[in-house]
Amino acid sequence: MIEREMQELLWQHPERFLNEPLKQVGWELSSAVGRSDLVFEDRHGRLLIIEVKRGKLPRGAIDQLLDYFGMMKQRYQGKPVELMVVANEIPSERKIACERYDIECRSISEKTFRNVAAEVGYKFASEEQAPTMTAVPASAGEASRPEKSPHWKFGGSLQTTSDANEFLSRCDDEGKEFFEALFDAQRGVADYSRVTWDHESGFSLQFYFPRLGFAPMVWGFPTSNRSGKSIRQRLDFPFDFSRKANVKEEFINEFGAALSAIVPFSGGGKRPSIAVAGLDPQKGREIVETILRFAGRAANATLSD
Repeated sequence: MIEREMQELLWQHPERFLNEPLKQVGWELSSAVGRSDLVFEDRHGRLLIIEVKRGKLPRGAIDQLLDYFGMMKQRYQGKPVELMVVANEIPSERKIACERYDIECRSISEKTFRNVAAEVGYKFASEEQAPTMTAVPASAGEASRPEKSPHWKFGGSLQTTSDANEFLSRCDDEGKEFFEALFDAQRGVADYSRVTWDHESGFSLQFYFPRLGFAPMVWGFPTSNRSGKSIRQRLDFPFDFSRKANVKEEFINEFGAALSAIVPFSGGGKRPSIAVAGLDPQKGREIVETILRFAGRAANATLSD
């Protein structure tokens, strides 16, 4: 279970955890001070901001909530705003601090989240093993594609420092700069994305979609494979695999359009590509930002489905 899944269960079934009906207002509403986890409206018309933390409530969560309180008071002037923290465990000293700032504390165990999940048929995608997929054969015109293994093993291990370092050792200077930035940024959104390594000579960056689980959206390759053979350093966007994982075509089209507006794609429509060699650093940053933005959108996609 990850924090994102706790948020989703609480968002979809607040009455099962808080024993009162609540109207959904927003999930991760953005502002200059960050993103508030969950915002509801109670039956009295008051806004309720809930910060959800897996495990023990960290010290900084209280400061976050106070910032969100100011943001919501500015956005909804004249409307009462209440604050709540939900965590599996809340230390006594932090309960006292919450009381000082009129923040309601709710300790909800992991067992309770699992019990509610079982009652409503919710599956924890983070704990499901991803399927093994067979690679799609290259067409005759794809001479620049890397070597093919018989199977593309989608369910690899999570990113480790050694995996990333080994990959970066096979990049040129441009590739190291770009991929280091991408890996660093991905670690910041690890609740709803992951990197796997157990295939070919590159990595697969996968987005988490509620009700679907993780789906491949980006593949990355260095300048040489693990045997030392030169290959094209690039990002591939395996939209054919994304569709096999039941990602909506509308989402794929929007993701592809946003990326190709930064740097034109090469290759076919099913699996377009962007070369890392010669990539303008500013455009590289825009590509990383776009990838992370759509990872966030994927995690919230089910809310409007």
